[in-house]
Amino acid sequence: MLRWVLANGPAAIACEVDAITDHAFALRVVPLAAPDCGFVELFCTAMSALERHADITERLRDAGWQTDRQTAFAS
Repeated sequence: MLRWVLANGPAAIACEVDAITDHAFALRVVPLAAPDCGFVELFCTAMSALERHADITERLRDAGWQTDRQTAFAS
């Protein structure tokens, strides 16, 4: 559904929301250099997953991270 990559110097983090089923949505936050160190949060609605995505990306930007890429895709 949605994928943003944020960068801070050489570090980059992907923050994405994807539909698992019609009633299950995953928010993934993954450091690109260490994918095993990421985390996943599950939501029952797309809106709640997208709100959490917005909260996380806003906090990262407030901490100095820059939006590198934004991608929307059909699930």
